[in-house]
Amino acid sequence: MSINNPSTAAMTPSGDGVADQIWRRDNAFRQITAVFVDVADSSGLMQSLGLDDYSDFLGDFQSLVAREAVSHSGYVAEYLGDGVVLYFGYPKVSDEDQINALSCALAILAAARAEKLPFEGLRIGIATGQSILDRGETSGSARRAVGDCLTKAARIQSIAAIDSIAVCATTPTLTRDLFTFSPLGAHELKGFPQPENLFRLTGHRADTRASSPATARLSVGRRQELEEVATAFAAAREGEGKLIVIHGEAGIGKSHFSQNLSARLLPAGQEPALLYCTPITARSSFLPLADCLNALAIRFLPKDLPTRRARLEYLLRHRFAMPPGLDEALLASLLPSALEAAQGGARLNMSGARAAALDILADQMLTLVAQECHSLMLLEDLHWADSGTLEFLQILFAKRHSQSVLLAATTRPEGPLVANGIRGDHLVSLAPLTDVESRDIIAALNPALDPEQLARACASAGGLPLLLEEYAQAFSVDPEAPGPTQGTEVSATVNALVQTKLDRLGVLAQRFVEVGAVIGQRFPLPLAGAIAGLTITQLSGVLAHLHELDLIRSGAVNAASGSVDFKHALISDAIYASIPRKRRALIHNAVAVGYAEAEEAVSKAVIAAHLDRAEKPEEAARVFLAAATEMSNLGDPVQTLAQTTRALACIARLGDTANAKALEIEARALEGLARMVMQGPGSPDFGASAKRALQLCEETGVEAPGQVLFAAGLHSWAVAEFDQADPIIASLQSASTPEQPGLGFAASLLLGLVNWHRGNTETALAAFTTVLESFDLERDDGLYAEYLMDFKTFSGFYSALCHAALGQHDVAKSLTDETLAAAKPLMRPHPIGFAMLARAVTAMFAGDKARTAANAEECIAHSTLFTFPEFIALAEACSGWADLSDDPAAGLNRIRAGREGWSRTGFRSWEALFAALEVAALHRAGDTEAAGSALSSARKLIADRGENQFFRLIEWLDADGRGGEDHGEPATKTISPGFLA
Repeated sequence: MSINNPSTAAMTPSGDGVADQIWRRDNAFRQITAVFVDVADSSGLMQSLGLDDYSDFLGDFQSLVAREAVSHSGYVAEYLGDGVVLYFGYPKVSDEDQINALSCALAILAAARAEKLPFEGLRIGIATGQSILDRGETSGSARRAVGDCLTKAARIQSIAAIDSIAVCATTPTLTRDLFTFSPLGAHELKGFPQPENLFRLTGHRADTRASSPATARLSVGRRQELEEVATAFAAAREGEGKLIVIHGEAGIGKSHFSQNLSARLLPAGQEPALLYCTPITARSSFLPLADCLNALAIRFLPKDLPTRRARLEYLLRHRFAMPPGLDEALLASLLPSALEAAQGGARLNMSGARAAALDILADQMLTLVAQECHSLMLLEDLHWADSGTLEFLQILFAKRHSQSVLLAATTRPEGPLVANGIRGDHLVSLAPLTDVESRDIIAALNPALDPEQLARACASAGGLPLLLEEYAQAFSVDPEAPGPTQGTEVSATVNALVQTKLDRLGVLAQRFVEVGAVIGQRFPLPLAGAIAGLTITQLSGVLAHLHELDLIRSGAVNAASGSVDFKHALISDAIYASIPRKRRALIHNAVAVGYAEAEEAVSKAVIAAHLDRAEKPEEAARVFLAAATEMSNLGDPVQTLAQTTRALACIARLGDTANAKALEIEARALEGLARMVMQGPGSPDFGASAKRALQLCEETGVEAPGQVLFAAGLHSWAVAEFDQADPIIASLQSASTPEQPGLGFAASLLLGLVNWHRGNTETALAAFTTVLESFDLERDDGLYAEYLMDFKTFSGFYSALCHAALGQHDVAKSLTDETLAAAKPLMRPHPIGFAMLARAVTAMFAGDKARTAANAEECIAHSTLFTFPEFIALAEACSGWADLSDDPAAGLNRIRAGREGWSRTGFRSWEALFAALEVAALHRAGDTEAAGSALSSARKLIADRGENQFFRLIEWLDADGRGGEDHGEPATKTISPGFLA
């Protein structure tokens, strides 16, 4: 497969059978909470009871556990002798799975005590984590689950004390502070590499108000929405009561918004009346109302009553003046224990009496809110309201106009309020946060994010507070990578939130969103539909369902063309995380094939990334290298290096094979040249790339490519190892043919570079002239992609230096001006910067301070923008020279700064020039002692490195700074010291 025109022949499967092959096994990753219930000392119990009685005991025990599991939406997975394994989130996920699991465990312990089973006690272990499950062919029902969390629950159970519940570290974070725990410390679990912090579940929290893990700590704007509610509150207090319904999707910040309302609307230290619903209260009729009344009784009753029943009785009978009989009927609904106390005749009329009692209660509650709670009552999370609480709320809402109160209710769009058409007097829809608010939240939660990460996080989260915090905690994006946001793990919170919606999709819709998640947050409809095996008609229905579940962005979508966006990046990430590895690889492969065959251009980098994730590293490496070559042709060394690095990562997975080594040679050539442009040819990284490529060529017995030889020779020149460059030049010359002009240009350029620095100016000029006269832009411009070198521009620079050494400064100026003019239309930043540097250096050699200063500043500005450190360093020294006559100290500082910058790039050639400039500056500054020392160091540089081009400069600079005799040896046609005078 050619890397410049990659074939799709190896990217199987393709054609009509793609969907059948991908979904041959319909399985998926799921977040499951496993509960392992085990009888303590079952062996001893069997001995004491005997087999018959023990068998009866096991039946009773298993029935008890199964009964509680079913009542808490659990799934009985296995009976293991004296143990029972339960799954929550299986086969369907909800955002209440962990709450149900913990509630079930507590209920099992309570039921076992109540039924007085003849055993020592139970041990219960609970763990939450990923598992993989098989689904039925069409029904979507689960068959089996496999995952670490199932084993972990068994290990944790063995650690639990008798009649206690031990829980993994993850589960408590998903229960909205509805339970209490005590730490058990870190424990080694067999089969798991890291110790796990375990907790003992001690019970339900007394205050069962749910908190949102993602929004409780956020301080957000919502100014307009707060103003809307404040206006309604003011109107309600001056006239009739009002109901405001505040609705928004999960994670939008409804609870935090209602808390902000209290701070905004009430005097400091004052609280509204509060009724809140949770997943736990949803299973108990009237529990939210009972909790609300109990809190009001504690706040406003004159007596300190010890029990909930006593407080509610006093509140109903004395504060609310509930008639006898009606108070008992209401208490029987609010407290299950009160129902047992009700006598026969009262029971017969319970329903009618309760309705009358609720009617009175609504009037009294509204009066209490108006008089004692500053006219504000918050009704939170009514999407979890049970039928009894809803019955009361409908009466309360109907009577709201009788008092000057504001009832503010929060709910999700799918809650019973919206479903029953209860919109109140005003509907406040919480939209996603603005970009400014989002940035403020993420920056506050994770100040370590850089501006680019911050911008991407805001864009991906779409203003949803839940997702903003998820991104704030873990965010790092690879823009080329398909599938999930790189470096961002999908939290259990988001996983459950998304999976709950996915479980409501049909099989075809689930397949479609899996393909979409593999492609990314935005994906093309025709490709995703084709891979999922959907017809146009089916696709239209699937899109409608996804809109309904709020998984994709709203707006019209053409099912025959165009693209669609998941509403948030973490939605696509959560879906991606649910796809098993083998199916994920098949989908990535199908996407790569589809993109490669598409009429519309898709970048090779994207195709390669899909091949990489399709577990086809060799094909991916080839296409990454094709992408790198494209980027080098465009003059983009950053992306050239990025794609080459990805290719090398794929190659590393191929092992020690001939194909791997051949690909690595190609990759190292591109990697080295990209590093040359970005870091300079003296860079150790550039040298290491060239050395590794040459080593591979020797190992495999292949002839080193021209790019590899050129890179090795260029590095040898840059580090002033000219003798090592000589055999490389000879190899390039011998390999050069008319059909491969790049080899000849590379040989001539290196020959000229080495000879110019050696002081052989006329030999160097002849070599550069060969390039300038032979180079044909139309024919040879493509060589830039191969060598990341503009041979004409670089030869033009050094030809000008040759003319400057020969004293032909006008010719040098004309040549550098022409070189820059020729480079600019090609729009390649590196050659343009080099041409700018040529103008600065030749102007300095000509002794033209004004021109040097202007040209150097132009070069510094350009090279700073595109990060060419060696250009900046040499231009900085030129500027320092131009400053010497007016401000020797400032000039010296700039020369030294340039020299330090030059040294950091790894360059060793040209250092004699920096040394000469520093000597001249020290003489100008009057520091003859330092000048003498610097002069000695400069002479040693030339002797060690053979950089005789600067010999005349050093010889002319005598110790006292007056200028010595121009010896002109050993090279007479080298740079004249006149500009240092």
